[in-house]
Amino acid sequence: MRRHHALSVAVTLLGLSSRVPTNTVHATHAGAPLVKLAQGTYEGLKDSSGNVVFLGIPFAASTGGHNRWRPPQKAARHPDRVFNATTYGFTCPQAITSSLYSRQDEDCLNANVWAPAGASEGAKLPVFVYMYGGAMVTGSSSNPQFQGNNFARNGVIMVSFNTRESIWAYPASSELQIAGYRSSQNFGILDVEYAMEWIYENIQHFGGDKNHIVFGGHSSGSVQVDHYLWNHPETWLAGAVEMSANAKSGPAVAPMNQALDVVSAALGCGTGEGQLDCLRTKTIYEIQTATFNATSNTWFTPIVDDITRHADYAARFQAGLYPTHVPLLTGNSDNEGAIFGLVYSAENTNFTSWINTFDADVSYIPDDTLIAAYNVSAYSSVSAMSGAQYGDARFDCPVDYMLDMRSREQETWVYRFFGNYSNVVSTAVDGPTHGTEIPFFFGGNECFDALVDVTQAEQDLADAMHRWFVAWIKKPSAGPGWEKVRPGSGHLAKLGVDGDEGEVVLGERDEYNGRCRAVYNPRLGRYPFPLNNNFPLIDKGRMAGKKSILIVNPNTSQGMTEALKPLVNRLGLDNMLSTHLHTRSDTPTQTHFEYFTAPSGVPSINNEADAALSAHACLPALEPLLATHDAFLIGCYSPHPLVPHLRARLRTRGLRHTLVTGIFESSISTCLQLLDPDEHFGIVSTGAQWRALLDSAVADLLGAAGSRRYVGTETTGLDADELHEMAGEEVEGRMRGAARRVLGRGARAICLGCAGMSGMEGTVREACVEVLGAEEGARIRIVDGVVAGALFLEGALRARM
Repeated sequence: MRRHHALSVAVTLLGLSSRVPTNTVHATHAGAPLVKLAQGTYEGLKDSSGNVVFLGIPFAASTGGHNRWRPPQKAARHPDRVFNATTYGFTCPQAITSSLYSRQDEDCLNANVWAPAGASEGAKLPVFVYMYGGAMVTGSSSNPQFQGNNFARNGVIMVSFNTRESIWAYPASSELQIAGYRSSQNFGILDVEYAMEWIYENIQHFGGDKNHIVFGGHSSGSVQVDHYLWNHPETWLAGAVEMSANAKSGPAVAPMNQALDVVSAALGCGTGEGQLDCLRTKTIYEIQTATFNATSNTWFTPIVDDITRHADYAARFQAGLYPTHVPLLTGNSDNEGAIFGLVYSAENTNFTSWINTFDADVSYIPDDTLIAAYNVSAYSSVSAMSGAQYGDARFDCPVDYMLDMRSREQETWVYRFFGNYSNVVSTAVDGPTHGTEIPFFFGGNECFDALVDVTQAEQDLADAMHRWFVAWIKKPSAGPGWEKVRPGSGHLAKLGVDGDEGEVVLGERDEYNGRCRAVYNPRLGRYPFPLNNNFPLIDKGRMAGKKSILIVNPNTSQGMTEALKPLVNRLGLDNMLSTHLHTRSDTPTQTHFEYFTAPSGVPSINNEADAALSAHACLPALEPLLATHDAFLIGCYSPHPLVPHLRARLRTRGLRHTLVTGIFESSISTCLQLLDPDEHFGIVSTGAQWRALLDSAVADLLGAAGSRRYVGTETTGLDADELHEMAGEEVEGRMRGAARRVLGRGARAICLGCAGMSGMEGTVREACVEVLGAEEGARIRIVDGVVAGALFLEGALRARM
């Protein structure tokens, strides 16, 4: 029996490492393992079994200074230098000031590698990459539970890495949004993307096979794995492991800039333009001590931008935007939420109040439904009942919900962990709770270093679990030894069952998902649901005033529809709750955007005939939706016949208050509002056939007097679908050329004359600067019709409240 030093419950769950990084240039030591990468040579160490270990290798540059709140940047290259990789690198700054892991610093994007003894380039060993959890506000790869020694002993290379956390990772900044930020501002998710690409490009030098990489994680680390899958439908991953959570697990979404403003005000940085530049001058410690409470007004979590975190996963799955070819292993601990009954004990002693908090994050479920689903007599306390509810909402039910969706097409196996040991979690917790399975999956031994009095039975269970886990990593498609799950039912493996610890005991999903099926799963399609400006409390009864806008893509390209979502989401209108002045009541209104793609017709609209065909295909499909939305935005830059046809149908059905507009009309109206009376606008469109058509449409819309402000349309010579199919440099060159010609006619505003041009305003801006210089070029208004239409309809709905 191995014996271990005692630690507190919190550190047992979170891990501890006080080693300070020493990744500095130095002379090599005889017999020490070396790995030569393009960025430099790294000297590692050997563990007690002779396995090779490299710690703290940078995969990206420091995130400090100018790089704070920027996507990850390339690590510096010093190919002729040797660096020390024998201690963990820095941990990323996070929502706590204490050093639970290695020391915190913004130069923290580093990776750790454990490889079998004797592994060398060309060995092509299977690779397991692990992402730690921590609600995306805390955590580190230096946690001792996550050591990869056992994987290396069994012929698998293991890699772990750090990502940014909390405010440094997810600022939810309106300033970035208003500036037209071209990438996601979910920087922690971008760190994962960057790390995975670094691993793919470098793992061969450690003896790994870049074509056999399995990516796994626990809790928010599992959410990161799921984000990676959803963002890479054609991924090269050989397998995926999602322990306890997925993209439907959260974390909660707060309004843009609210949390940032709290910290900024405490630091004297104010709000609005320049806020981030001011905050970049503040130290980690200054930020951490500035009204910085990770469970209240300053909870920084990923925004829903439809770039890295999506609003509608079911639609993406139906559109084929998920990698069903990747085998998946997923599951839960038997009492996931028990630990959270203690973590949130200060706010969960009243169940009715608890379910209306930011931390509970269940505003998408009516109060009476939740209250009826839990019987206080079945729990030792209301806090314990609240913990059970938290476990359902965050872990068990998201896993069950996604299983039904994905297992129709994806090879998927499910487990449930029952190992209940008082030295793994406090006796105050009715385990096995969230996170208790991790050191067992990792094989114990060094991963039990943070526990006291580990028994031989625990090590035996760890050996048994690790054995089949490693076998699955080596051959994911062969399965872990039990039947694949099916939608709605199927086997799951019970692990660590009392009396059968060494065996895999088969059970059924139906034994555990009753409350998920009745309460959560029918509503999880709406999650995540951004909370209002008064969190932690939210009054669900005041959400009845929500307004729904349907954005209609009248061609059959689902890819076009998907491209519109991040554009609209970056406006911060979708699902936002706000109280407006000059309305007939103080009831908050909610604007919700949904999307429609033509079920048949044409893949792109390149002339009037295409427009007529698309209208004919869309009208029957839109008919059942007329009464379910407050407004319709037609996403084709033309006088599209759907606009008058829908208005006529709405009048016939008595729905006269429902609004309909097209992106063409909205962009022209917006241009005129932005310009002085003596200034002019023009349009950049696609094929040459649009020039005469749009000239006529502008004249019809504005009349003779208004048309004098229109300088004309210039085209790229490309059809709508070619905007995304041709080489990027060719498209950008043609866009700049058309923009230069419009500017040459005297335009002071340019309309992007195709929905497929959404997101290309940066290219047009470059042309403005080329023609007019930096100062004057920056003053040219560039109007995207989709943005203009969404803002117009949202404002119109608000004004008529």
